[in-house]
Amino acid sequence: MMAGQAKQRRSDAEQAKRLNELVAGMPTTILVRNSGPFKGRLL
Repeated sequence: MMAGQAKQRRSDAEQAKRLNELVAGMPTTILVRNSGPFKGRLL
């Protein structure tokens, strides 16, 4: 593991729960993963 990655990775279910908590109360929101062929580009 690289320095700064000492935290244990969360499971998919834990990540989904956390994202739901973060966006609760926000207007309609689209979340995108910042990787792949369009990384860093606004579509």
